[in-house]
Amino acid sequence: MKITNVRATPVNIPFKAPYRYALGSTASLTKTVVEVETDEGVTGLGEYASGDGTHVIERLGQRLVGLDPLDLNECERRCVPDVSFNLWEHLEEARRGFGAIEMALWDLRGRAEGRSLATLLGGAVRTHVPFTEYFAYRVEANGVGGESSPLAIARYCERMVEQYDAPSFEGKVATV
Repeated sequence: MKITNVRATPVNIPFKAPYRYALGSTASLTKTVVEVETDEGVTGLGEYASGDGTHVIERLGQRLVGLDPLDLNECERRCVPDVSFNLWEHLEEARRGFGAIEMALWDLRGRAEGRSLATLLGGAVRTHVPFTEYFAYRVEANGVGGESSPLAIARYCERMVEQYDAPSFEGKVATV
């Protein structure tokens, strides 16, 4: 099996109401879906979580065409320089980019072998992942959001428990 293509697709995820935080507000998050394709028709999926990483993934992906997707060490060697400083390559970007590609390579391996990723990594440690609701001060948009006080945040959290049985919460309440 050989890698034939590495594709990156940026995806923008809009919020129902923009989140406010110390540096301003944001109305969405951008992630990049990574697909590693092989000559045997198996495709693995990964995620570049740091925005639109298309340029990073495509640049690194070119280095992987023709390689065995199960040879993770060689794939990493081709993508991430084994130095602490490099004038020609942004090392943190390369590490993040390869992390997204590696995620796709593990997914590809699981699909090729007909085994779950949990099995490949030593076995499942739980049967489900609990949902965590996120809260923050939000700008009002189309009748949604507008939480601008701790009391309004608490009421929002109450609604999330009532509507979705949210078991836990994580959030920020710092703004300028």
